[in-house]
Amino acid sequence: MTNKNPKLTYVYTLTNFYHSDVFERLMTLGSDAVVMYLMLRSEIFNTNYMIEYDISVELYVADRMLLSTAEVRAYLRQMVKMEIFDPYLLKKHHLLTSQAIQTTYMESSIKLKRKSISFPLHHILVPMNKRKEFHLAISENDPQQVVLYDVATYQKIWSRRGNETDVQNDIEEVGKALVEWTKRVDNRALKAGVKKEKKRLLILADDEKSTSENSESA
Repeated sequence: MTNKNPKLTYVYTLTNFYHSDVFERLMTLGSDAVVMYLMLRSEIFNTNYMIEYDISVELYVADRMLLSTAEVRAYLRQMVKMEIFDPYLLKKHHLLTSQAIQTTYMESSIKLKRKSISFPLHHILVPMNKRKEFHLAISENDPQQVVLYDVATYQKIWSRRGNETDVQNDIEEVGKALVEWTKRVDNRALKAGVKKEKKRLLILADDEKSTSENSESA
């Protein structure tokens, strides 16, 4: 998956992480879970606001922490269960991210004056109050993207739309519609794949039957 958003060299984050709810939940799993989370979060920011989770990520973490891939996977499973990482995006798109990580990425991008920051609509986890603060709105060029606009452009967008809340409701409503549409497409593809597989098996069965009949007649 390509993403043109820049990685972050510096991150603006809370200094009270070790007093946060995330830290308290991680500590119920042990100190290794805390280290693993911080390592994954660092890798995410070194990319942008998410990473694709696959065996290479497991091998990297396992090698650095002297753990087995099974242990890494078990820790991650618990973090997802606790919603420290987003369950839906990991299960559906194999993406490792969270609301807190996305919020930090957007805050840091604004303070570092990064431009041309956009996000696929169905990846957005940031709540409405933060979306207003970050001046997020659906792209005027691509309805499947959400853009982090400058203040002046954002105000023009919501003044044309009617009010700011309508702009934010659009993100939620179009996002839900896009997710449902994606599910329907996936289901049709799955059904088509099953039908093709059944047809292939029937063809093989017919071929085997034909071969058997020919050998008997011989």
